[in-house]
Amino acid sequence: MFKSSARLWRSPRRPTTRQFSLDSLSHAYLDLAIALPFPPDVPAYSATIIAVTVATRLFFTVPVSIWAKKRQWRAEEIVLPITQQYGKQLRSQIAAELRSGTVRDKEAFIRERENDVRKSLSAKRKELFSEFKCSPIPTMLAPQLVQLPLFILTSLVIQHACVYPSPLDSESFFTITSLVYPDRTNAFPIAVGVLSLANVETAKWLVGGEQAREMLRREEAQRNKDKKDGVIRIRPQLISKSLLRGLSIVRIVIGSLMPGAVIIYWTSSAAFSLIQSWVFDFWEGRRKKRLAQVKQEMETKLALTPPGSQSSDKTASKFYWER
Repeated sequence: MFKSSARLWRSPRRPTTRQFSLDSLSHAYLDLAIALPFPPDVPAYSATIIAVTVATRLFFTVPVSIWAKKRQWRAEEIVLPITQQYGKQLRSQIAAELRSGTVRDKEAFIRERENDVRKSLSAKRKELFSEFKCSPIPTMLAPQLVQLPLFILTSLVIQHACVYPSPLDSESFFTITSLVYPDRTNAFPIAVGVLSLANVETAKWLVGGEQAREMLRREEAQRNKDKKDGVIRIRPQLISKSLLRGLSIVRIVIGSLMPGAVIIYWTSSAAFSLIQSWVFDFWEGRRKKRLAQVKQEMETKLALTPPGSQSSDKTASKFYWER
């Protein structure tokens, strides 16, 4: 199935001057493959690629992803409710002014005040994002800014290690006959594409049947409302998913041209991303379930408490900040 002769090879002599370059990093990878205590039957260079993939993802990308996830949760659990409540208060003031009978041109008044409400909500949202340190742009970009350069650099290092003459030429791994040549069966490039596509669609797999139907009903109702109102709504998530689906196909084409060692790294990275998405989606599901239970308990407590009382305010405050 695969063979390895890493122990029979020694990496070429390294340059006397030490510098941070693809050449020095490639030699470091070859030395690491020889130094790691793999069993004789294990293909050392392929196993080292997989081990390096897991290690770099665990130490670099996972912590940043967790950091971004917690920022996202703060935005959803703190900023969004406060903003919604603030918007209700502003619109209540507009309704009170309309009921007072002092407004002559109601349509012009509503248009003007709605514009003021949007500006006030935008300013309030920015203030809360800054206060609770959960601005959306860093939250979205940080994981990609860490993962993408790391992915490109590692791919370049492994590709540089495949330059002839290379000890990787003597090692095979499953359908890859030599790590310096592309996979002639295209099994690994196809696996990369399937794993990438699965990572895009993984959220749907972990949603229960009733939840999935409810999501479809909400989306359909929103589309019908937008169509009736003549609103053209841009959905960044749908656009992003469509781009990622297309990228999954592109990775198959590019992967079929890459050396076997590089496509092993791509496959390992895609598999790690899929597992990470499963873990995060499971974590997200448990969080939403817990919040729903706490919210239900809170509503029950508030229903038994006289509105406007000090006890009611304390109960609501405790729920809001501890959830």
